[in-house]
Amino acid sequence: MVLIYLLLFASPQVLVYLYLRERLPLSARRWLTLVFVVFNIPWGIVAVRMFSGSLWGISRVPYIAPWIAWQLLGWIFCGLVAVYVVSKAVGRLGG
Repeated sequence: MVLIYLLLFASPQVLVYLYLRERLPLSARRWLTLVFVVFNIPWGIVAVRMFSGSLWGISRVPYIAPWIAWQLLGWIFCGLVAVYVVSKAVGRLGG
C-alpha cells in the first residue's frame, strides 16, 4: 500500500521537476529546487508516517491534514510553473 501511495503522489512531481530542471536556465533551476523542496516538506512528514505505520489515528481516522497540505502545495507548485511557462511564452511572442 505504501508503494502505491508513493508512486501515485510523488512520481508526478518528481517527473515535472526533472523535466523542468533540464529545460530551465541555471538561475531558474536554483529557484525550482528551492520551491520544490519547500512544497514537498509535508510529503516527507506523511512518508515517515506511512513507513512507520502511524498514519492512522487511535480511532482509525486518518491524519489527513498533511495530505491536504501536500496536495494544495502541489497545486500551487504547478500553478507557479504554469505562470512561468506563460510568462516565457508571452515574453518570446512580445520580444
